[in-house]
Amino acid sequence: GDEDGYDGFLRRLTRPGQGLSDGDAELLRCAGLDTFLLIRLARFGFDVTFYPFATACVAVLPIYWTSPTASATDYLSITINSLPDGAEGWRLNLVCVFTMCLYLYVLRRLWVEWEVFIKLRYGYLMNGDGSFDQRPTYLRKFRNSVMVECVPPGYRSDRNLRDVFENLFPGRIRHAEMLIDTTKLEGLLERRRGFIDKYDDADARYEYEKWRYRRQQEGCCGRQLAEPQEPEVRRRTGCSRGEPEPALEYYRERIREADEAADAEFDAIVDRRQTFRNRCLLGPI
Repeated sequence: GDEDGYDGFLRRLTRPGQGLSDGDAELLRCAGLDTFLLIRLARFGFDVTFYPFATACVAVLPIYWTSPTASATDYLSITINSLPDGAEGWRLNLVCVFTMCLYLYVLRRLWVEWEVFIKLRYGYLMNGDGSFDQRPTYLRKFRNSVMVECVPPGYRSDRNLRDVFENLFPGRIRHAEMLIDTTKLEGLLERRRGFIDKYDDADARYEYEKWRYRRQQEGCCGRQLAEPQEPEVRRRTGCSRGEPEPALEYYRERIREADEAADAEFDAIVDRRQTFRNRCLLGPI
């Protein structure tokens, strides 16, 4: 049943076909799958643009230039629009043949890239990259594990997370663990965005008042305006409103504090994630 289907899939996946050259295999090993595929994409773009262009310069443009209706001053006269019918229709036929060959070439190159990608992709999903532990027990866990992102705050605990997946896949969940809880980091970033909005609002109002005052000083008609003062804010301390202080400097300081707190929380999350990864890779399985 399932084992036969899985074995058949592996045989189809590893059947003879498009493989990697020695150079590509070494590049994959050194650069990793993502960078390797990006390089192949750039190579594919070069192959389907430069070589057809070079061929067209030799095989297609001379057909346009030697057409009876070609003109040295009219751009459209050296395109397919100028090719005549009737006795001279062979020119149009040659261009159509070149176009069909071009489409077939592009489709073939897409097929080659798909064959290479699908093998590498499924190989990564089954075995990971070169840094992964290749012990069978670890590989079995790797192949049957999934990482879930953007977990709602109410489910960010091991028990709640497991309950959700048990309801979706009854009896098929071995383990569920909340690796990274970003609730605190999200709160810090939201607080930082609030200070930035207040700073932008106060700065925009101050700049607008200065602009109006300069216009009035330059002789524009209108009521007399007082010179604008930098906006102020009162820092609350308990029940007291506190002394006024410059709003822009106050908000800049709050933004810097929020940046430092967010950076510290992010570093702590990275440390916890690395500690967990090291425990999985180096600890007993």
